[in-house]
Amino acid sequence: MPILTLSLTCQTPLRIADGDGWAVRRNPAGQPCIPATAIKGRLRATVEHIANGFDWPICGGALCYPLDGEPCAVCQLFGSRWREGRLAFSDLVTNNAPVMLDRQRAARSRVRGVSGEVDRFKGEMLPAGTILIGTLAHGLSADWQLALVIAGLHAMNTLGSSGALGWGAFTIAIGGAPDYSTLADALRVRVG
Repeated sequence: MPILTLSLTCQTPLRIADGDGWAVRRNPAGQPCIPATAIKGRLRATVEHIANGFDWPICGGALCYPLDGEPCAVCQLFGSRWREGRLAFSDLVTNNAPVMLDRQRAARSRVRGVSGEVDRFKGEMLPAGTILIGTLAHGLSADWQLALVIAGLHAMNTLGSSGALGWGAFTIAIGGAPDYSTLADALRVRVG
């Protein structure tokens, strides 16, 4: 299976919480990480938006039956209840230590122009500038499929639940991908 290297650089602090809500998620080795499932889920949603923009039929999830003999474009990549996906992600990990953030915030009513209750946030964050590295192995048989995945990766720019606060912005670099112009041509052919 070909492997792409993913290098995610935090532009703002990033928080993917573990189960107790205050700590940054860590892998079994104790390294701060973004779980593979978080990247895969976010990428699937982004690829669905892109495919919808091309007016491709998209099933919307777990009940994908083959359309005209094959599953929808998204389920061909990510799988469905009846089909195994062709993408295998690793966790994105870093050796950088998270920082503790203790901040008060208050919601503000735009209609009434008044502040609401003060909320206190205390938890770990990965600071801006943190780089997380992972891989994406794929068994994609068509160039348009790889083009769609790469377009989706580049279209993603936030992760985590704190995007409204300005947290979770990132850029992503992809190593091991074919020439982008070749992929763009393949996508143009698929779009028609």
